[in-house]
Amino acid sequence: MHKGEQDANILAVLTEPLNAVICVNDWIAVSLMNWLKTKGFRILKEIGIVEFDASDFCRVMDPALTSVRQNAEAIGHWAAELVLNLLQEKVVETGNQTVPCEIVVRESVKI
Repeated sequence: MHKGEQDANILAVLTEPLNAVICVNDWIAVSLMNWLKTKGFRILKEIGIVEFDASDFCRVMDPALTSVRQNAEAIGHWAAELVLNLLQEKVVETGNQTVPCEIVVRESVKI
């Protein structure tokens, strides 16, 4: 059983219906979508799915998955700068880092 299917089993014990699920990556979203379909759910009509990754295969899923496309270059630049500062024993500010992202709306959610 794939991790997404294991996580989806949690949905089976919920007492309140969900409007949507946000998945941490596309593999979990695809597994969840397949699990929901086997349980008779209609994606978009009964539940929406959004995922973080925005890989190419999300466009060809049925329905196509709505994605949050993160700026990997900006995240990598920030992380590399942090590591270099640590290696140089510079004082490093901790806290939250905001990185712009883009929502790619496809067929798996209603807006």
